[in-house]
Amino acid sequence: MTPASFFICGIVRDVATRFPHNYNVLRAYFDARRCANVYWYFYENDSVDTTVEVLRHCQQHNDNFHFESEKLGAVSWPSRRINPRAKALCLCRNKYLQRLADMDYGFDYMLVVDMDLLTMNVSHISTAMSYDADMVGAYGCHVNSSQYYDGWALGGCDIGTVHKLNSSSPKQAVTSCFGGMGLYKVPSVRYLWYNKNPECAQYPHADHGTLHEEMRNVGHTKMYICPQWLTEWKPNAQFSSRTLHSNELCSTAKATQ
Repeated sequence: MTPASFFICGIVRDVATRFPHNYNVLRAYFDARRCANVYWYFYENDSVDTTVEVLRHCQQHNDNFHFESEKLGAVSWPSRRINPRAKALCLCRNKYLQRLADMDYGFDYMLVVDMDLLTMNVSHISTAMSYDADMVGAYGCHVNSSQYYDGWALGGCDIGTVHKLNSSSPKQAVTSCFGGMGLYKVPSVRYLWYNKNPECAQYPHADHGTLHEEMRNVGHTKMYICPQWLTEWKPNAQFSSRTLHSNELCSTAKATQ
């Protein structure tokens, strides 16, 4: 079998404490697989810690690592299910979709990662790859809990159904999910966008749901949660920023799209 190629991406802000560890875990996994190509791209803005320095260090030691950094003066949103927050996140996430669209290389997979995760079971990326799927999301839990945390991104089944999943459960069909890591087949997502119509969009399934709706609209409907692919996130003050931006960012980023 020909080794697969990956476009690994995400949006980051104030993640200097977690990024190095998670990057090393991911890089070790992909180095061991001897993939055909692994390209890294992250979009950052307005970090007040050493995130930019961490990204610069990674770039200096990996020719396939790239990032974009901006100072927009954007304040952080609280972790609440509100339209302005989701709209701003969509604008940031479209940065990596734009980079993917602009590249000539035909990647097999896009892996979207929240780099503030406390743990990520990368071995089950392979399990997700074994599915006949357009998109597979991880089973994201609050730290020290088996409870799925990403209810805002969830669509197509209720949160109670997801809470009943365990490590022996089969894949769970959904219409939207994320859980801190999401694996996409590139032909299913390339040239699509988060929040295609920002002026009238509502966000019942957060920023991720807007992209998944676009995928379903063009026939890419096979989406699942992988119960074995566990991630953990700790929603405390230290890790609360998660690239949450203000309306100022919405207007600034929109002008650059």
